Amino acid sequence: MAGTSGTPLPKKLGIRHGHSVVLLNAPANFERSLDVHAGSLAWTQTVSPRLATQVTYELGYASGFQASPYRYVPVRVALDAAPEFWVPETDPDELVRARLGAGADLHSQVVSANMV
Repeated sequence: MAGTSGTPLPKKLGIRHGHSVVLLNAPANFERSLDVHAGSLAWTQTVSPRLATQVTYELGYASGFQASPYRYVPVRVALDAAPEFWVPETDPDELVRARLGAGADLHSQVVSANMV
């Protein structure tokens, strides 16, 4: 977690197990849920004693609140210019992601020697 101490927010606020939290003047859409479903399928093939290959497919589905209400994105006229203004981050209510990956691993031959 770059830029943070790594301490969970409830601990920073002194909220312990069994405590209740009351939010005063919270926005109407403050409490929204996020459902995430994911799965993956992998196939590994040993081609030779030195070569192994793998193909992986991953599919993920997220439904619900995904944007950070505290994250704002800068709008600039050039990459090195100061931001003209900031807009709140938005994400879709539903998101489907798919990934296909492939790889190979070539092992060098190991030579063992007896030490005297």
